[in-house]
Amino acid sequence: MQPAKTAVSVRCVLPLQEEALQVTGKTDPQAAAEAVLNRPNTATEWCVVKMGGEGAVLVTKTGEVHHAPAFKVGV
Repeated sequence: MQPAKTAVSVRCVLPLQEEALQVTGKTDPQAAAEAVLNRPNTATEWCVVKMGGEGAVLVTKTGEVHHAPAFKVGV
């Protein structure tokens, strides 16, 4: 299988954790976000991997990493 072509004009990518891991072949959400940002021929500057009840991780092209907790919601 060939890797998917990267959309060169997308500045922010917001995949679910499962999507990010599957597309990149990584096993860690942060590593997957870094792999998305390091794909050739991309203008993507931010990748936010959404991890459901575990929150999200934002990685920037400049190397910044931010973790955000999930919001508590009543069910």
